[in-house]
Amino acid sequence: RTGGNPLFVIELARQALEQGEASGTADLQALLGARLQRCSATAQQLAAVAAVAPEHFTVELAAAVTGQSALALMPAWRELEQRGLFAGHGLAHDLIQDAVLAALPEPILRVLHGQVAQYLESQGRQGAAVLRHWTAAEDADRALPHAAHQLYAASAAGLPTMALEHELLQLLERSSDAVLMNNLWLSAEIATSEAALPPSTEVWSRLRTLRHRVEKLAPQGNSASWVAFETARQRFFMEQSIEAAQTILAAAADALPPSGIERAYLDWALAGCAIQLRGDPRVHAKRAKAALAGLPEQISLSRVRKLIDTVAALVLDPVEG
Repeated sequence: RTGGNPLFVIELARQALEQGEASGTADLQALLGARLQRCSATAQQLAAVAAVAPEHFTVELAAAVTGQSALALMPAWRELEQRGLFAGHGLAHDLIQDAVLAALPEPILRVLHGQVAQYLESQGRQGAAVLRHWTAAEDADRALPHAAHQLYAASAAGLPTMALEHELLQLLERSSDAVLMNNLWLSAEIATSEAALPPSTEVWSRLRTLRHRVEKLAPQGNSASWVAFETARQRFFMEQSIEAAQTILAAAADALPPSGIERAYLDWALAGCAIQLRGDPRVHAKRAKAALAGLPEQISLSRVRKLIDTVAALVLDPVEG
């Protein structure tokens, strides 16, 4: 477990001799925990920050979380180095991190993760780095935009996204009503990419439950068009009622202006219905592209653009597509 670290091996041997344990089976985590308990309160706080965010740990991060200046932290930093707990720019060994985390009460640990996430956001970080900490802090509202950013980034890099889509769905389920209503169309990122097909019954069941939750809330913005979109997806995939899905989508599209991501998704879905019913999907493919034409280029539009461009290429110019 020590990876041959001489410091730990010697200390374990010393402890075994002192306790008369010739086999050397002393508890390493208890040994490290006892060493931490002998440290000052400031040193223990500094070690806690380093253990919660080892990959991002800096003096600046520690100062922000503990509320102390860099100079005020210097004695605690030296103390941890002298006890063999700090080396270089942070904890000396992964086993020390395990010992520190084991000693932290869950409520304290959650708050620390939240404070680290806030600091990273203040430094302009987003995506997976911040998502991990907001998730550990059990703050779905703050984690949601970072999960979406991670999904877009992974998709743009050509990486599998199924696990990320499931994580996004989980955060939507856990988010507050206000945040959910402001991020409804993130659900369209779930089970739409090739990586997510064929969609599982469990995913569609959870999306249906999410839709029922929204239907019980007061209408807001284009929430009615989102309800229609998710209802139509249920009809299409779960019930194989493609004509019913087409009718729902057409009515919702007529109620929206010709531009915007909502209209793009509805016409994209209508193109899919037309293909299945052997109709003419070209008009919907054109409308879907037109709906996104005037929108600024940003990462949040990357996946829907790819979906629509793929359908448009195949139905408008099959050879080139």
